[in-house]
Amino acid sequence: MNTYRYDYWTPDNPSNSYCKLGSNSGSPSFNIWKKRDYVRLQDLSVSYVFPKKLLSRFSIEGLKVSAMLENGFVITGWKHYDPEVGGIAPRNFTFGVNITL
Repeated sequence: MNTYRYDYWTPDNPSNSYCKLGSNSGSPSFNIWKKRDYVRLQDLSVSYVFPKKLLSRFSIEGLKVSAMLENGFVITGWKHYDPEVGGIAPRNFTFGVNITL
């Protein structure tokens, strides 16, 4: 259930976090008043180069495998939100194999 939908201003609920729905008052967005502190794992890269002694059995000169993660995670007080992008940032996984014969 989306809890953001329940804390907007109404006559019955004047103490809340968000301005009235559909308000044309020109007031700033509620986002500028929220704490924006966070911890982020932006990029993580890992690679492994296999030893040549192991590869010589297979007539391979070099073998490297790698993996990369982008937008790993964000620790923040915001629910379902990334403070930098104002929404959900896509998480990307990249895998690679480099073979030298």
